[in-house]
Amino acid sequence: MSQAVPVIAPLRALRYREQAGSLSSLLAPPFDVISTEEQAWLYQQHEHNIVRLEYAMSYPGDTPQGNCYTRAAATLRQWREEGVLAQDERPALYPYRHSFTFQGERRQRLGCFCLVRLSEFSQGVVLPHEDTHSEAKADRRQLLRACQAQISPIFSLFREGRQEASAILGKALGEEPIARAELGQERHELWQIADPTLIRRFAAVLGAGPFFIADGHHRYETALAFRDEMRQAHPEAGELAAYNYALMMLVAMDDPGLVILPATRMLKLGARPLALLQEAAAEYFQVQAVALVPGAIAPRLEARSASGQPAFAIVTAQGSLLLTLKPTVELPRDPRGRLEVSVLHALLLDGVLAASRERQLSYAMGELEPCRMVESGRYDAAVFLNAPGAEQVLEVACAGQRMPHKSTYFYPKPATGLVISPISAQERAGLPETGRA
Repeated sequence: MSQAVPVIAPLRALRYREQAGSLSSLLAPPFDVISTEEQAWLYQQHEHNIVRLEYAMSYPGDTPQGNCYTRAAATLRQWREEGVLAQDERPALYPYRHSFTFQGERRQRLGCFCLVRLSEFSQGVVLPHEDTHSEAKADRRQLLRACQAQISPIFSLFREGRQEASAILGKALGEEPIARAELGQERHELWQIADPTLIRRFAAVLGAGPFFIADGHHRYETALAFRDEMRQAHPEAGELAAYNYALMMLVAMDDPGLVILPATRMLKLGARPLALLQEAAAEYFQVQAVALVPGAIAPRLEARSASGQPAFAIVTAQGSLLLTLKPTVELPRDPRGRLEVSVLHALLLDGVLAASRERQLSYAMGELEPCRMVESGRYDAAVFLNAPGAEQVLEVACAGQRMPHKSTYFYPKPATGLVISPISAQERAGLPETGRA
């Protein structure tokens, strides 16, 4: 039996047109990082902001016949009728340059929006690295059913090898972009490759695979379930039906703009949080009371972990701790078990949460906001850790394992609203003149 390989196809993207308004006021982050406050703010930004499709408002009087999903679908139909959104005439790949500032340095990440044929994870073509929750998948599935469009991309990585894929995309960057937007300090630029020869070359270069999902596990698993529904309802649509494909943004794993951040663990522990953490840590960790301030935590952790021993920082209102795993503690040999986030949960957090009456765990990004949430009393402790490297992520994925939930945060998120992939039963993927993807 031959090894399954990725199938890459161009798409006739649904995109904003000039009459929609300034693109800078129309884009949004993916749904999973939009807070309730930001959702309301994006609604006020512009009447055509993509949030009205990606994460439409819910209201107290909603019913099965009238809700956030039906409103998103109605809005999508209206925008297409009015020409706010229009579909490109030719199938194309869409190179995407995302410029941003990280730790005071200006960076660029190069990706490409395209279609990738959906396949089960067991086939080894597209590999996950992180656990998912059923609630988010149910939400995205209802949105897919209502809109029959993939509104935000799945962010995936590939091993590049000889830089051939980046060279193909780089040729397009010499032209004027077809879309440009500024969101704060971030710049989003989009190009289009409609030349069938270049499209086939790009697909051939990446044809060995596999692809690794960086962000969008819920969306991929939802797309698989929706594909199965559509195949049953529309068997006549055939293999080139667009619902057989996922909208992806592909990025080389050695791209200099690829940034992985850790997700800080926020704990609600009730009485004596610092004492509880100290007592639990004493068996496995060297514990040092230190003064930790936002901006200085990551450098301290990186310096500690350089010795090869996992290290963590804990900030509470009563004081801060620096934990370093004792050299006598033997780590698991499997890729998942060796991860710092796995060590943290297995040797400290799972036991602490089980012993606490509160037992609340949440997540936050950066250093300033988690420390503020502890200072305000909203949480009792913030636990900081190092981010895994891209190679660690791929090692876990290739081993058929998954990291604990919220182990990685690929920064920054690609913008939602640059490219939409329609996936109705009538929509086709690939180059029409070849009859194949």
